[in-house]
Amino acid sequence: MRNEQITPATVTELKDALVSKLDGCGYTYFQGDIRKGGKYVHVRYYFLGVNIYIQITYWQDGLKTAIGHASTCRSAKGAVNKIAKFLNLQA
Repeated sequence: MRNEQITPATVTELKDALVSKLDGCGYTYFQGDIRKGGKYVHVRYYFLGVNIYIQITYWQDGLKTAIGHASTCRSAKGAVNKIAKFLNLQA
C-alpha cells in the first residue's frame, strides 16, 4: 500500500478511489489523505485475522490533534458514507 492524497469533488470520485472497479465491492487499498478545503481524513487499512478494517481519522488544518475519535468500517461503502458526510461532498 502506498500513501496518496486525493481531493474528490463528488461522492462518485471518492467511491472510485476506494472501491474496486472489478467487482464493485472490492478494495483498491487506498491509504492516505482525502482533502476538501481545510478538512481532511486519513485512511488506512488493517487486517485482524481474515477481516479487513478501514480506519478513518478526521483532521482540520491548523489543529495539532484529530477531531474526535477515529471511525472504523468493515466495508468501502461505509467508509465512503462517513468520509462524504465529514467532507460535505455532494453526489
